[in-house]
Amino acid sequence: MLAPAGVVLAVATIVLWNENRRLDQQLAALRASAKQQQQQLRDARDVADLMTANDTITVALAAQPGQPKGTAHVMYNAKMGMLIYEGEIAPAPAAKSYQLWLVPAAGKPISAGVFNPASEQPDRWMMKVPQGIAPKAFAVTLEPAGGMPQPTGPMVLVGPVS
Repeated sequence: MLAPAGVVLAVATIVLWNENRRLDQQLAALRASAKQQQQQLRDARDVADLMTANDTITVALAAQPGQPKGTAHVMYNAKMGMLIYEGEIAPAPAAKSYQLWLVPAAGKPISAGVFNPASEQPDRWMMKVPQGIAPKAFAVTLEPAGGMPQPTGPMVLVGPVS
């Protein structure tokens, strides 16, 4: 009588152990999903805060003669140290990337992101930059793939801050 009861207990233990492992995996997946959703919510709040702040400026970037056609604008808030780039530009040539620069009123340009559009589709992204920088312009340059610490390539899009 003890042998059948022991077998039943062993089977039940194995079944419960497998169920516990499956539930642990589900819990881990749900935690990862919740973490991703929390980050998306923070990003959405940052975008909303940037777009509604009274001290956010919008700068239109225009294509430069002899460069790939494109258009873009940058929304920038110095106090928050955040910017949003939104634009369309032809894909970069092989082994090249586009790089957005915040050109301060004083000092060297600050990289605000490297990007590689796959096609002439709208590209939009948000980037954090050092707070309190007074810009005189924003520019997109064509750089070696992956970007450079300082601009080296031709300016493709430029927008002065007025």
